[in-house]
Amino acid sequence: MKLRTAFVSLFVVAVSAVIVLMAVSRQGHSTVSAATSSETAALNDALKNGLITEDEYDAKLEAMAAADPQSKPHSARAAATPARISTRLKTVEIQDPAWGITAFRMQIPEDWRFEGVLIRDQGCGLPPTVAFRATSPDGLYGAQMMPQFGSFWSDEPSLLQDYRRFHCKIDKPMDAEAFMKFILPLARPNPTAGPIEPTVDAQQWQQNITTFNQRAGSGIAPAHMTGGAIRSRINYTWKGVPMEENFTVRISTTQQSIGMYGGPKRYSWTTAAYVAGFRSPKGNFDEANVRIAPLLGKAAYTDEWTQRSMQKQQRDAELEMASIRRQGEETRATLAQNHQEYMQAQQASYQKHNQQWREHIETMDRSAKAYELYASDEQLVRNPQTGGVTQVTNQYGNKGWQDQGGTQILMTNDPNLNPNLYLRGTWTQLENVNPLQP
Repeated sequence: MKLRTAFVSLFVVAVSAVIVLMAVSRQGHSTVSAATSSETAALNDALKNGLITEDEYDAKLEAMAAADPQSKPHSARAAATPARISTRLKTVEIQDPAWGITAFRMQIPEDWRFEGVLIRDQGCGLPPTVAFRATSPDGLYGAQMMPQFGSFWSDEPSLLQDYRRFHCKIDKPMDAEAFMKFILPLARPNPTAGPIEPTVDAQQWQQNITTFNQRAGSGIAPAHMTGGAIRSRINYTWKGVPMEENFTVRISTTQQSIGMYGGPKRYSWTTAAYVAGFRSPKGNFDEANVRIAPLLGKAAYTDEWTQRSMQKQQRDAELEMASIRRQGEETRATLAQNHQEYMQAQQASYQKHNQQWREHIETMDRSAKAYELYASDEQLVRNPQTGGVTQVTNQYGNKGWQDQGGTQILMTNDPNLNPNLYLRGTWTQLENVNPLQP
């Protein structure tokens, strides 16, 4: 009963807002000659706004250079290694298999790869959200929306125990800047962060929070939300290539009053963080962002899915509130008739419900682990002699061997390779573990 009551009115900012991705500031490029400066600036603006194609842009630059050989205009696409991003687009979608409809839609260059999934894990009161990555053929340019980071906290010890029982992630609330400092070294290799600034949609994000607070400030379970939306231009090296990325964090934390049957006032905190980024080789970011940022800005959940999701949230909240009221009335009547019978029935109902939740959460945990392994090109392997399970990369193959000391693992795609014939020591062939199976 306490867990159900504590979860009532747990609100997450409108799902359609979390995908309004980054758009970094762009500076105009100067020219060598003042005579061509205004023409080049106009040409750059036309390319940025999609009024001309890349081929038309190059042709006009060449014509301007031929007309005035003493003055060669500087291209907005000029870089040490110019970005080659196709102007031809394709539409990609993420399906909701539970509802059988398209949940999310966006456009990307036609030769880019796209992977996306709708993650539905409502066991702890969080709404379904998407995660995706879109990458260029060489993998150097890419946009990513990471899976939602949800966590819970409370100053009521019994509620913390309930969170643990239902496998909810427990962590104290963090603001956007603290969360960025926490997640950045986990998400990128040895990153160097630039100044932290508000995202282009930071004002709208705050407006969504204000709107929620106006609606949720009263009632059976009043709540108050805080949060923010920030970005930082980061630098790191990936596969030997210096990279730049606009790394964004949008976060909201909901504080909710949880009266514990006449006892002292207690609170719970629910945090939802959304992390996204767009990367390119260092020196090409501004040029690439001109092409990609408008596409990311238009990426969105479909109207059909958003409407259905909102309706479900509202319906679930109404059913939950009605259930709480009905249970209260039934409790008083049952206690008056037969207190012992009531307590036995409640215990049986709780055990059944707890078992169902446990099975549900275990299934979702396995699904999340499988997606994590897939996204990072890794897999699980088991040593049949020791029973130990290890998470390893499968970039070099999916068949593994482990030395007797358990300190080295060899991954290969060759089914006939036996390291015992070539390497020192005794090697044991490892078993692949399916993360979706218990």
